[in-house]
Amino acid sequence: MAREVEQQCQYCNNWDKNNKKTSSYLECRCKEGRGYKAPDEGKNCPDASALPGYEFKTYSGPCFITTAVVNMCGFGDNARILGSMRKLREKMQLTPEGQAKLKKYDVEGPLIASKLTEESEPLLFGYKIISEYLIPTAGEVQKAEDASLIRTANEAEYNNAIKKQNIHLMAAENRYCEMIDHLKNRYGIKEDSTQYEYDSDVTPAQMGHGTARVHKVDVNRR
Repeated sequence: MAREVEQQCQYCNNWDKNNKKTSSYLECRCKEGRGYKAPDEGKNCPDASALPGYEFKTYSGPCFITTAVVNMCGFGDNARILGSMRKLREKMQLTPEGQAKLKKYDVEGPLIASKLTEESEPLLFGYKIISEYLIPTAGEVQKAEDASLIRTANEAEYNNAIKKQNIHLMAAENRYCEMIDHLKNRYGIKEDSTQYEYDSDVTPAQMGHGTARVHKVDVNRR
């Protein structure tokens, strides 16, 4: 069976963008003591290893939302939009339906991230993604959070608040997946998350980070 590793320094936590060789971030110091590395040198990193029988894709750094917002638009990691995305991820980790959508992210997201860096007008495209997808998603997350703060002794009012919360969370999840599909189509990415499963030792808390281990399954054995 195929053994494939796709890893680039740009998506590794050890690739220190704050320690640059030049004014650009094209060569940054590896915290593991391997000198200054270009983004595409990770494929030769000794830390890159595949499990037997797996098509194993490992990225230990920023999700493609972070790539779009931070790298392309210069926002900090504490940007409110990113905070909303993290809250959404935490909610999605709690349900089977949400976990299936996070698997879509973990399989397809890192592939999209590598393509985002190739945009000819990154700032313009980054803001387009923010305005069309991330801001609406964050808005739904905030509405869901507002609904969850309602305190009432009235059972009908409480049930209505829970219903509203779930509606807004579902709207946020759907908008988020629409963004993934849009970018996937833009870059011609054919990977299908429904053909993958999480490794048995992956916990819900590890899902949706672009680093959770997945493997392609034999559909004939399902």
